[in-house]
Amino acid sequence: MSTNDEELNAKLREKFEKTFNEETAKTKRPNILICGITGSGKSSLLQAILGDIVPKEAIGAGVPQTQEYTRYEANADSLGDLVVWDSKGFELGERDEELAERQVAFIEKCAKDENPDNHIHLIWYAIPAPGGRVQPFDKFMFQKLSQMKQLIVAITKSEIGSKGQKEAITKELIEGCGIPENRIVFTVSRETLEGMEGRACEGCDKLINLSLELLPEAYKEAFIGAQILDVQKKVEMIKGKATKAKAIWMTSAATAVGIAATPIPCADAPLLMGTQTAMIASLAALYGLKGKELSVLAMPLLAKVAGIFAATSLTKFFPGLGSLISGTVAGLLTTAMGMFVYPQFEKAAIQKATGLPVDGFVFDFEAFNRVWETVKKAKNLV
Repeated sequence: MSTNDEELNAKLREKFEKTFNEETAKTKRPNILICGITGSGKSSLLQAILGDIVPKEAIGAGVPQTQEYTRYEANADSLGDLVVWDSKGFELGERDEELAERQVAFIEKCAKDENPDNHIHLIWYAIPAPGGRVQPFDKFMFQKLSQMKQLIVAITKSEIGSKGQKEAITKELIEGCGIPENRIVFTVSRETLEGMEGRACEGCDKLINLSLELLPEAYKEAFIGAQILDVQKKVEMIKGKATKAKAIWMTSAATAVGIAATPIPCADAPLLMGTQTAMIASLAALYGLKGKELSVLAMPLLAKVAGIFAATSLTKFFPGLGSLISGTVAGLLTTAMGMFVYPQFEKAAIQKATGLPVDGFVFDFEAFNRVWETVKKAKNLV
């Protein structure tokens, strides 16, 4: 590889990373606050719904793991980005009112933020089924929280609570705390879920569906990508990105048309690479590709694009192109590249969502050429 090629690849990688980071930063990430007394099963609930967002070492048997709040983010293996605020659990010797007031003050402070991305979008309140009662601290909290539309009460460890205990808690929540019955969900621990060998858990599924009902529209996609139980929802969400993908490549095609509004020599084809690179980065961000997916899929693709658009390769790949690239041809090439790339990114996202290994990138020029020929015959796609 020549020094010029190395410099070009370095610039393209820099362009990719800049665009990818900018697009990823636009993701609307929901903020979930999880509350409950110490030992209520908050961390286990998070593990059951969101996987390893909470490190296993942070889960203690009745041992408080936070001072006031612990902030967790979806990890690199997640297709979605969200933030969880794990609130401090009530402990003996503390005053119920003071801790409750501090937690409510935190929610109200977030709600006053001018940026809605910093609001608390969901509140999961955990109460353990064993014991069959709502604690005084919980009652203090519900005096403040019961009217909050984003509140869901999760009765945790329901697999080891008796029917009588669960009925008693439900009655107390509805009649004594003013919690609507449709906001009460019985959930099980992650260990129980794993023992069910893939069978659906009605309670945890209900928590996911209810959370989606309460979340503002802009934050639903990230939540679907982050939760680990409903794979079908993930797949449907991924397939639903096709319209956004088309908007990305059409915008990029329009940019390419502008660059070559005055036909440019094939030798100047690298001028188009920045547009192609930004498009690929935007598509990678759209499909939630991270870490290893970028290294095995996006980066090799980027190198191939650089090779195709090199002056010595362009006419070889596209016989009859001539010595000049017009705006129309530039737009068509960019459209073809977008139409060729997005199904591969979609496939990778689905593989990741379903727990399959993500295929590495192999540039099938015959497949790309078929797309190119299709695009040429339908210029109105640009």
